[in-house]
Amino acid sequence: GPVATDRLIKLYKQMAQTKLGDAERYQELFAGMAFNRPATPEEISATIVFAASDRSSYTTGVYLTVDGGSAAGK
Repeated sequence: GPVATDRLIKLYKQMAQTKLGDAERYQELFAGMAFNRPATPEEISATIVFAASDRSSYTTGVYLTVDGGSAAGK
């Protein structure tokens, strides 16, 4: 799923300006996402840290999907 980087926010502000007439309404465009927001970089990095740590030692052969529930549906 999308991650709230400076570049993504800039893109969504441009889209909001075009679609909604106001760049500061960009968060309204997140309404279709499972949590109504993109992931934070910290949420993604926490998953990577877990996967690389000893805490995941019994985890094997799985896809670890980090998408805020998008794959499961709203």
